[in-house]
This record gives sequence, C-alpha cells and structure tokens, in this order.
Amino acid sequence: MRPIRGAVLVSISSLALVAPQLGGAQELSRATPVIGSAETDFPRTPVTVGDTRLFLNGDVRLEYDSNIYALPNDVTSDFKIVAAPALNAVLEKERYRMTGWANARFERFLDATTENSTAASVGATGEYRVRGTDAIAALVAYERAVESRGDPEARISPTTGPRLIDISRAELGYTRTGTRVGFRVRGTAARFDHVSAVDRERDHDSFSLSGRLRYLLTDLSSAFAELFYNRRNFALPFDLSGVNRDSDTVGGRIGIAIDPGGVLRGEAGAGIFRFNPADPSLPSRTGFSAQAALIYQPRARLAFTLDGFHGDAATVRSGAYAREDTRVRLGVQQEVRRNLHWQAGAVYRRSAFLGTSVVERTLGGYGEVEYLVNRRVAVALSGRYADRNSNRPGEDFERFRSALELRLQF
Repeated sequence: MRPIRGAVLVSISSLALVAPQLGGAQELSRATPVIGSAETDFPRTPVTVGDTRLFLNGDVRLEYDSNIYALPNDVTSDFKIVAAPALNAVLEKERYRMTGWANARFERFLDATTENSTAASVGATGEYRVRGTDAIAALVAYERAVESRGDPEARISPTTGPRLIDISRAELGYTRTGTRVGFRVRGTAARFDHVSAVDRERDHDSFSLSGRLRYLLTDLSSAFAELFYNRRNFALPFDLSGVNRDSDTVGGRIGIAIDPGGVLRGEAGAGIFRFNPADPSLPSRTGFSAQAALIYQPRARLAFTLDGFHGDAATVRSGAYAREDTRVRLGVQQEVRRNLHWQAGAVYRRSAFLGTSVVERTLGGYGEVEYLVNRRVAVALSGRYADRNSNRPGEDFERFRSALELRLQF
C-alpha cells in the first residue's frame, strides 16, 4: 500500500497512538526525517480558530516508474503525477489534547489510466491526563488505502487497477508513568473491507490487546516486558480453497527502550508467539517475534536508523496456512546545511508462505536530496529501486522509480 505523507504522529505519554500512514510498511519509501525538515527548521505559523490550531501542507510530485505492474517480463513504464494535500488540527488544554487529520493522495498516470487511484485518511486522537502520572488515550480513523503493485499477494494483472481497501480503526489505551515502574494497556479493533466483490475472501476484522510493564534502568533507558493477543475473523467462513482463515495469536516480548536525550534512542524487543488457526486441518505453530526502531545520532547533523520486524502476517494464498514476514531497513540521514538534507538506505524483505515452498525475497534501496527554499517551500529529488526474487513463477520483478517533488507547508 502507498503511504500518504503528512499524517500527524502523536506520542501520547508512552502510548504512541499514530495517525495511519496508508500502508507505509510495504513501500520502499523515504524514512521519516529525524534531524531536519521544513517543519523543524522553519516552524509553521498555524491558522488559529478559537483554541484550535490548523496546519496545512501538501506535496506535488512527477514520478517515473520503470515497471508499473511489477511484472517479470513485458514490463510497462509510465509517468504519473501525485498530489497529496493534508490538513491537521490541534486543540490542547491543561489536561487534554485532541488532534484531527484529513489527508488525500491522488495518483494520475499519463498513459496507464487504469492505474489511477485516490487514497484518503481521516481521523482523530485524544488524550486525557487523569493526573500527572496517568493518561487515557483514544484513536478513531477511517482510511481508503491503495495496494502497491509490489506487495506480497498483490494483483499482477495489468487489465485491472490496484486493490482498494477501506480500513476502519479504533484504539483505546491507558498509561501510568511511575518514578521507577510504569505500565500501559491498549486495545485495538480494525476492519479491512476490500472494495471489489472479487476480493471478498480477504475481508476481515482484527482485534488486539496488549499490555506492557516498564522498569526504569537509568534516566534515559528502561526495560520492558509485554504480552499481546491478536484475533483475525474473516468475513467468509471459508476461502476459495475451502479453508477457514480465522486465527488467534498470543505472544510476548522483552526489550529495551531508550528515551530521547542521548546519541541512541528508540526501542528493540524480541520474544515468541503462538499461532492457532481455527481450521482443524491447519497446524498450530510457535515462532520467533522481533521488532526494532532505533536511531543512532553521533553528531547533531548526522543520524543512522534501523527499523526491523519479524513475525506473523495474514495470508489468503491457496495452500498456505500462515505467512512469516521479515523486514529490515537501514538508513542514514545528514543535514549538509540548514536548508540542504539528504538520506539513503537499504531495504530487505522476506515473505515465507508456510504450508508451501513459496519464498519471496526483495532487496531495495532509496535515496533523496531535499532543498528547503524557504519556510514554506521545499524541493526534493528521489529514487527507489526494488528487486524481488520468488520461487513461484511470475512473481519476480525489478523496478526503479524516480521523482521530482515540490513540498509545501502553511
């Protein structure tokens, strides 16, 4: 799926409810800037309506794609124009904070008009501080997502456009931040509704519950242990191959979290999970779970990033009872001058379809140079490359994309 740039990211105590980014995990796109951007280097002056602050930003991009359908042979290249406006609203009082957003992303191809798409996201987060150490947070959101052609299990036919998915999501969480010991609990419910009736077997509801216990080790670091439970309920009792895809997953992780303030920040954890399918013909299994998001910043203008994930993912592929994904992204960002930034990175992805012999491996890279013209305008030149190898015929591809982008903020 394709991410919309500019969605609000709100860290609510340690709960960190996040505005949806329209599928950023799948795209080999730019990492979120951590050392400088137009927003940090040139603080915006919002429009004020009563006590509410309004922020408007948007991107306009001309992009070349060497393989728009992500096919192994007879590839088609094309140019497209992408426009992505975003409106954010913030209301903050002594004991509560509310944030709302509305984003859209319009993609229009010059020749392959069947690939034209419109994505959107609207939602709100809220936090109420019960007292100094306790907070309740909530999120509600709706998203019209567009599947990326390079995703695992994505459409490969050039005669139909990419899948459209309506995603509704709600979260509720409670956080206590103690002097030495703290905890958080969070519940999430989401509905994935594919627009096309052909994709009815992919529609499902997802429910999750997690709890984390934190113990402060130093002023900047803490150890944590967390438990999680995930439930997937598919709309159809059986998929096209006659399999019940409903499942439960339980697991736990332990790890280290490092708060901002030093040269290293972020968190990393590892543990195990137990996957229990509802269909008696499918085997249960125990797997390894890991997740990391770390930033190493040895100097004020230089940062290295690591994002990683390994664990269970949903699948409806015939013959597969589960999918195990591994994703790793290594990046570097530098502020050459106050108004000139660059970033580059390498991405690795592996998807194994358990119950079959199918394994997909994707290697990729990205790079970008951004020049801040003034407090409201930035210009960027970027490139992305991906090479996927699969032992299933017809799913290999090689793809290069480059873009010239105008970024605006008000």
